[in-house]
Amino acid sequence: MGAHPPRRVVQGLADRRVKADAEIRAEPDGRGGVRLAVLRSQAPLLLRRTPDAVFLVGGAAGPLGGDDLRLHIQVCSGAVLQMRSVAASLAQPDPAGRPSDMSIEVDVAAGGALDWAPEPLVLTTGAHHRVHTSINLHGDAALRWRDVTVLGRHDEQSGLVEQNVTLTQDGAELLCQQHAWGQGAPEGWSGPAVLAGARVVASEIAVRQGPASPRPPAASGVCVLQFAPDCQLTTCLGSQVPAVVRLLDASGTCDAGSAKHPSPAWLGESPPATGNQRTTVPQRGEQPATAVP
Repeated sequence: MGAHPPRRVVQGLADRRVKADAEIRAEPDGRGGVRLAVLRSQAPLLLRRTPDAVFLVGGAAGPLGGDDLRLHIQVCSGAVLQMRSVAASLAQPDPAGRPSDMSIEVDVAAGGALDWAPEPLVLTTGAHHRVHTSINLHGDAALRWRDVTVLGRHDEQSGLVEQNVTLTQDGAELLCQQHAWGQGAPEGWSGPAVLAGARVVASEIAVRQGPASPRPPAASGVCVLQFAPDCQLTTCLGSQVPAVVRLLDASGTCDAGSAKHPSPAWLGESPPATGNQRTTVPQRGEQPATAVP
């Protein structure tokens, strides 16, 4: 069933606002693949499956100031879920000055694995985008969580982005990271102690079971934090997205092969679909977004 376009109440541009929820639940299908027991979309936050991954698809421009978007991800024991996006997200301002919000709630059961690596988030002039991510891991769950943020388009002043990431394992908090960059952020955000003038920031949280493979010493513009025996946070800075992503690929994660359970191709392109890589969806539904004046 095709997606319904988001309904925006427009009584002047300042009145538009969209609320949308999307949900995915991945579980093993008993045949070596993944069954998506729940795949629920609501424009503009649409989910599309392929044989190797589930993709986020923008059903409308944005996020726009005033939008409230929520994504729920659950990975059951024995399931391996890869999530990607088809294109970069362009955060745009609201004439009334309201921020846009994106809330992501993740739960990965013991024996499950999640690989999150969407395309970059781009902040346009005047935008104010807030992202809150809560990740709950259980037992030997494995995780790669990669985010890339671009502060402004070419020769453009960046809007403001505020990001909050919390990671827990079996109820114990392992990581709580908060930062704000762009126009309106606390003074010093672009100084040498923070971004040092960089316009591209890429970060990756890697949680593996087993020893990490040896990595070369971190290069300039790279910070690696081992915040638990099998948990690593890598941050890379630069001026161009391809170069920063290559730097993250070279410096970021430990060897995927060290995990105790099957894992996707974390460090490169996804392999072609084979008979052993199946994603099945018994049913799905999409609902129009809720327009709030």
